[in-house]
Amino acid sequence: MKRFLVLFTLQSVLIQLFAQIPSGYYSSADGYCGASLKTALCKVIYNHTALSYDALWDAFRTTDRRDDGKVWDMYSSSTNFVFGADQAGSYKGEGDVYNREHSFPKSWFNDARPMYTDLFHLYPTDGYVNSRRSNYPFGETDSPTYTSHGGFSKLGPSSTPGYSGIVFEPADEYKGDFARTYFYMATCYENQIANWSCPMLAGNKYPAYTEWAITMLLRWAEEDPVSEKEINRNNEVYKLQKNRNPFIDYPGLEEYIWGEKMDVIFDSENYDGSGEGGETQVMAPVFTPASGTVSKGTNIQIQTGTSGAQIVYSLNGETEVQVANPANLTINESTTITAYAVLEGKKSTSVTAQYIVNNDGGDIPSVSGLWSFTPVTSTADLTPGAQYLIVCEELSVAMGAQGKDIRGYGEISFDNGSIFTEVNGNEQPYTFVLGGTTDQYTFYDATGKCYVSLNSSGNKLHTTTDKDSKNAQWKIEINENGTRIISCAYNTRSIQYNSDHPRFACYESAQKAVCLYKMQFVNFTISDCGYATYYGNQAFYLPAGLQAGIVTGIQSPDNYVNIEWAYQGGSVIPSETGVLIKGNSGDYICNISQTEGEKPESNWLKGSTEEAVTEGADCLFYKLAEDVNQPLGFYWGAENGGAFTNAAHKAYLAVPKVNASGIKYLSLEKPTGIQQTINNKRKLVNVYSISGTLIRKQVQERGALDGLPAGIYLINGKKVLK
Repeated sequence: MKRFLVLFTLQSVLIQLFAQIPSGYYSSADGYCGASLKTALCKVIYNHTALSYDALWDAFRTTDRRDDGKVWDMYSSSTNFVFGADQAGSYKGEGDVYNREHSFPKSWFNDARPMYTDLFHLYPTDGYVNSRRSNYPFGETDSPTYTSHGGFSKLGPSSTPGYSGIVFEPADEYKGDFARTYFYMATCYENQIANWSCPMLAGNKYPAYTEWAITMLLRWAEEDPVSEKEINRNNEVYKLQKNRNPFIDYPGLEEYIWGEKMDVIFDSENYDGSGEGGETQVMAPVFTPASGTVSKGTNIQIQTGTSGAQIVYSLNGETEVQVANPANLTINESTTITAYAVLEGKKSTSVTAQYIVNNDGGDIPSVSGLWSFTPVTSTADLTPGAQYLIVCEELSVAMGAQGKDIRGYGEISFDNGSIFTEVNGNEQPYTFVLGGTTDQYTFYDATGKCYVSLNSSGNKLHTTTDKDSKNAQWKIEINENGTRIISCAYNTRSIQYNSDHPRFACYESAQKAVCLYKMQFVNFTISDCGYATYYGNQAFYLPAGLQAGIVTGIQSPDNYVNIEWAYQGGSVIPSETGVLIKGNSGDYICNISQTEGEKPESNWLKGSTEEAVTEGADCLFYKLAEDVNQPLGFYWGAENGGAFTNAAHKAYLAVPKVNASGIKYLSLEKPTGIQQTINNKRKLVNVYSISGTLIRKQVQERGALDGLPAGIYLINGKKVLK
């Protein structure tokens, strides 16, 4: 009976949750498990609306409001704070005021944004208890040195196996809440968390937390399951930030990433939140770093989360190689890698990554013209491949061309905190392409075809073509005291500006401080299908090798879209213009243009810069199919072509009903008789194990079981014997 009640409660919670999740919100994470699922979820939830720190006070009025209208305090059981009236201020003891608590302490991530104001880990809590907690990690203590009223929260030496330091133990009724908060932080910020520091963190992208912390957090999540409070808060935060906590939406999801169900494939529409694992499958490998533009000599790691499995990979379609897990490769030229994992006759799905080698080497062309730059305020703003100015704000100058053992300067001006300037010309500021990694960054001068370096100890600044030399590597510190760019070869010297003898060079002290300004850019991903859509509010330069087009109509009876390929690589894509982009798969970073591109007179591709419902009078709405298993084209985004929630910066197709009544699919190309026959035969199915675990999603029916071990499978509700 107890098991029945637990399952009934879980089912009720799931029904309530699924009613709140926007249709298709998590669909891009389907088919993944373990570390790869965490990465897929990161892509869903990372791009969100960052609030100001002051805006949190008003946000708490809806996210953390008790039924009696008072503040919902998770650190103290004896407070009855009134919103606004008891906000902030001084305190002498518990119950005086409430403040804004970073349950994931801000010192762990160096006060960086957007983490600093992310509501999913910020809660209103008693100011005094908050101060006693300080930045100690969560944990459990049997010998507390401090307790809040009634022993609700505790502080003391850890009694959790694996850690003996001081910990803060929240009340049992909120341990699950905080566990799911921490799972969210590790997922949303998986590309930053390796650089954060605290006793709970492992210093890596996955698993992100130490073994003792993972064990404890998984137990907390299980013993204190998702509550109605969390569900309501998740929905309120979504209204403000436009992202969600998947560990609240899918109770038990943490088991798919860190726990006993790491080999079970995630399916957002057929989610199994029970504690029972399904049939074990070999997990697809994960590439680190992910597809995109990288430096020459970059190490690529290919790793599966399935214990005992091996990696099979091929480079540019050549002979397959089987090696131990993880596989590590060094690439020096643009390369396409295809890989899968194998274990005891079982084979994972194949994954492909494409790397373009030119991010911080001699292949990068120098840019010119008028560009926009914004200040770098935290290490989270350091993006390898992006371009930067090295600026002395006090004297309105930025580092320029190389001279004899020093760097010259170019004058700049500020407009509302940003810099608008021409670059890389005579007596102009130079842009520098950031490369390398934390504490070993490089600055590549694409105009001079060299790296900024310090080759000897002195008040100088040199160049080199060897980016692997310690002379070319720099440590970047950004904190409340400003920015320092410190030489790795001579760590008492940093880049500064000499106002007495105008120049940039390395000094030990006494010169003018410098800081970094980042060139604004937009980014998008072209999937393996070779296409992407984009919509933005800023004009940008289309990377070389790509084409961008607009849709001006459709042709019947063949039902394909009329595409005008109006923009070629190097041209400016105008703002507020939906485009279809064609090119090699991968992640692309594009520089913002200060001059507007030529806008089309007519274009059926629409979009918005934030997640929003599609708009258009008397229209049917379509979205691009980016799944390589589907015929290329646009499909209804909702039933009968109705309005659907479109992702931020994604373009959708709005077709007048008079032109497309009843047409569900619009091809990108005029179909031939052969192609039409192929498309008609490309029936897509899901494959399940006999226990109901999703194994493959939306694959062609013909060959759906290829590579799977012998056994019984479910396809379209029918048992199929292999």
